[in-house]
Amino acid sequence: MNDSSTILSILTPLGLRPFLDAELSAIHRKLSNAISIGTQRASEPTTLDGGVLGVRTSTHQISPKDFDKIPVGSSVISCAYAGTNWITTLVSKTKEGELKTDTEKLTEIQESERSCTYNELCKRMADEIIQLAEETDISNTTILAISFGFPHSNVSTSYGIDAQITSRGLTKHWEIIDLESYESFEPLGKTILSLLKNHDKTKHLSYIYILNDTNAVSHFRTSSTENQLPVGFVFGTGVNASLGEYNLEIGKVLLPEDIANSDKIHSETENLRLLPSNDDRDVIENWIGGDFLKDKVAGALSLLEKKQQIPQGLGMWFAETKNHSLVSDYAQGGICTVANHIQVSEREASVLCEIITNISSITLIRASQLIATIIASVIQHHTKTPSQFSIPIEGSVFWKGYKVKEITQDTLGMLLPNTTVNPIEASGILGIATYALAKHSPKS
Repeated sequence: MNDSSTILSILTPLGLRPFLDAELSAIHRKLSNAISIGTQRASEPTTLDGGVLGVRTSTHQISPKDFDKIPVGSSVISCAYAGTNWITTLVSKTKEGELKTDTEKLTEIQESERSCTYNELCKRMADEIIQLAEETDISNTTILAISFGFPHSNVSTSYGIDAQITSRGLTKHWEIIDLESYESFEPLGKTILSLLKNHDKTKHLSYIYILNDTNAVSHFRTSSTENQLPVGFVFGTGVNASLGEYNLEIGKVLLPEDIANSDKIHSETENLRLLPSNDDRDVIENWIGGDFLKDKVAGALSLLEKKQQIPQGLGMWFAETKNHSLVSDYAQGGICTVANHIQVSEREASVLCEIITNISSITLIRASQLIATIIASVIQHHTKTPSQFSIPIEGSVFWKGYKVKEITQDTLGMLLPNTTVNPIEASGILGIATYALAKHSPKS
């Protein structure tokens, strides 16, 4: 086996390198143009015109004054429902002026359990809330808030902000098997409240607020936050951003064709059937999302296997791992678990670990650079952006990925010179709770 530098040099012309400044500028321009199209569109949300989806949520931004007016001790049942982990909790405002979660219920939804009817989905959510009510006292609140990660449209109602699911096929392999037309079903919130009326401990719940998880993040506030823009970002399993009332769905914007086509590692990831082979193949989310990072490493290793530079089996090991922090762990260096998966000598294991560390590091660098292009594109569309401001971000890729925050900041410095961006570690559960409580607080 050759040394790691010789082997890695094969991958450099195939896409294993940081993006060039010119490439990042081109991506930034495309994202900015997509946002302009999506937020100025007069017709129904679509991506066929080259714009972001740009779904309007019928909400206004929560100001610092709105947050301060939330009474101490007020509470709301706040939930995060999307792919794998469903969280249901009671959130209250403390005497220190912050929102805090109380009893938290976590339910892991197995992939085999993600196909159901619309009414079954509503009942599952209602059951989660009922179970929380059986474990903790929720009698002091009449409000329910849901940070919802599935595609939907919003409507303002007398009982809050409701949602209509707009797609039969949802994220993370979920499917609503009887959803041919969402107009044939009652709105999600109305159905959930109706189910809760049948249980003694939840029948008093009267208001519900359902927002996309990224819009929920945009409402996250603390008492010390200054110059926070009305935007929200999620960089985790999924990738998205919000701008004011718009759920942009920016992770679904296609990378410029020439840049995507030059990434042969990306093509190999598709060959391994780790990417969709439809129109979503080249969306920017596929270079950033937590599930796709390990697939990128798997694609690079697979190319080396095909060129007979490394032993067979490493690519599929990375593709099949359930350890979503493995890319970050290897990028940081100091671990070497190759010998646990294939039979190699000590020297070969060392070389292979150096290769995986380098591939993982560059994969995270590229993801970080693209995160910066998204942030820069969104905040440039805010009409009154100061030179120094805060933005709320949720997601393990950004907050736990090795050096992701630092590289993102460096790239932002290139894209937005003379601007200081202060990321805030945000929570969609606390964000949607903030919005719901502010809507029910005394007005000035």
